[in-house]
Amino acid sequence: MLIENFVSLIDGKLLNEPFIISFSNIVFDAKKVKRGDLYFGESSGIDEALKNEAYGIVSTSSNIKDNEIAWIKVKNIKDSKLKLLRYFIIKESANTLYVDCVKADIIKSISGCKEIFFI
Repeated sequence: MLIENFVSLIDGKLLNEPFIISFSNIVFDAKKVKRGDLYFGESSGIDEALKNEAYGIVSTSSNIKDNEIAWIKVKNIKDSKLKLLRYFIIKESANTLYVDCVKADIIKSISGCKEIFFI
């Protein structure tokens, strides 16, 4: 997804002018970040996401540690995740929502319930 579209989608603010224009995947666990991913989470995971070669960071922090990647500030992580989930739901045209790993992670992190199962 293009960075500018993503920033608008989650009602965030791009804090810098990164060298990259897009990312390949959204990841909520800094330990699972791979090169090209966008890390979406708490400030405590930023250093690990950077070590794993994230192309972008979404957090409530304004502390830019690498000007080459996208730094997106949001007011509230949970609200931004809800906006992202709403986008995925609207994008689906069928009556059944296909839930991939990204959508499942958003739902689990928003609900706070660790006992959600998906088929």
